[in-house]
Amino acid sequence: MSKVVRLFKQDCGVETLILPHFSALYSQAYKYTANRATAQDLVQDVFVYALENRRKVLELDPVLPWLMRCLYHRFVDQFRRNRSDVAQFGDFDFEQTVAPGTSAEDQYFHEQVRLGLAKLSIEQRVAVTLFDIEGYSLEEVCSVMELPLNTVKSHLHRGRRRLKAQLALTGSELERDEGPTPFSMITTNISGDDADAM
Repeated sequence: MSKVVRLFKQDCGVETLILPHFSALYSQAYKYTANRATAQDLVQDVFVYALENRRKVLELDPVLPWLMRCLYHRFVDQFRRNRSDVAQFGDFDFEQTVAPGTSAEDQYFHEQVRLGLAKLSIEQRVAVTLFDIEGYSLEEVCSVMELPLNTVKSHLHRGRRRLKAQLALTGSELERDEGPTPFSMITTNISGDDADAM
């Protein structure tokens, strides 16, 4: 983190723009990687890049979509360099995604969803995570992934189908909810009804 600290000391207002997004970036990085150390490294890389490109950051409004796009590209690069690091699940901390007081059955289901996401392709995992878990719009997902709308829809549809099969879910077990999908209700958007994304 010494490089980040050194760059923060040189910044010209960038700190106030990017620090408020630390939690959102770390949460997303953790959902991508399921590894705390790897997620922290990704966020640090994004912060270093942002600080090194402070002039560009100061022109952005809002800055979060750009930061998320940087995070996505760093995740993809790291995944391709060393798939084993991203696929390790030894240090899962499900308390980060499971609300206090959640039943043992729900905690087990969260774990299965997390493991299921890890088996998806990079693009499918990112599309499902951003759209179904984080509640991003399709346009926002396209912006982060820098892909055409139909390509994102395809990744989302295939990712949902694979995740549903891995979790052995049936349409009768699931009900569609209105509004953004929190992590605890991810099944509502993988029920096989892809009307919102197709």
